[in-house]
Amino acid sequence: MDIILKVIDLGHLIEQFRRKAVGPNDVLELSNEDMISLGVTTIGQKIRLFRACRNYLNEGNK
Repeated sequence: MDIILKVIDLGHLIEQFRRKAVGPNDVLELSNEDMISLGVTTIGQKIRLFRACRNYLNEGNK
């Protein structure tokens, strides 16, 4: 998850994702409120995060 966040310029949120134990599989199921609680607040950030996690998982990573 750290690499995904860094690549999409959300590296400042790594600790928050670690604390709440959120991984790429989890991101695809998060509500808008969950995203906001993790610090992902803009539509662009959400789109980039969903896309990056989906791509990561489609490449065979779990």
